[in-house]
Amino acid sequence: MIGIMLGDGYLERAKPTHTTRLCIEQAYPEKENYLLSLFDLFKPLVISKPKVIVRKADKRTGKIYKSIAFKTSTMECLNKYHDLFYKDKIKIVPQNIHELLTARGLAYWIMDDGSKIFYNQTILHTRAFTKEEVILLQKALKIKFKLITRIEKKGKNGNIQWVIVILLK
Repeated sequence: MIGIMLGDGYLERAKPTHTTRLCIEQAYPEKENYLLSLFDLFKPLVISKPKVIVRKADKRTGKIYKSIAFKTSTMECLNKYHDLFYKDKIKIVPQNIHELLTARGLAYWIMDDGSKIFYNQTILHTRAFTKEEVILLQKALKIKFKLITRIEKKGKNGNIQWVIVILLK
């Protein structure tokens, strides 16, 4: 759950008094198999099968984007994850992430939001998080897994985002 939340997974909770649902969406067809493996994992908690979503995106190119997604039922047990990962309806990195992240969580995070770059290095797309949160994640990777990483700035025109590159030893 932690790795999925560090990636593209998100939680929906209408009000603080309501229960929470997990939502998972991935690029289609590129990550269909990965999403279906997550669906199998969460199947007992899901009411309907994954659906393909078609979005018109870029007006300049006319390119149409597709994704595949599913949502779990709302459950009280997911409220604690919502409390950990959201502040004022914005997804955040919990301060104790180094305690929460396991090897399995790291694997899901990489499958969910990682990719290979030059020299077979792995990049974690942490663009949704602040620089301070990315530094917190970098420290967690070093403490927990002794991984050597660097943070890279991405974006332009004032839209600066940060990613983590896991370096080869």
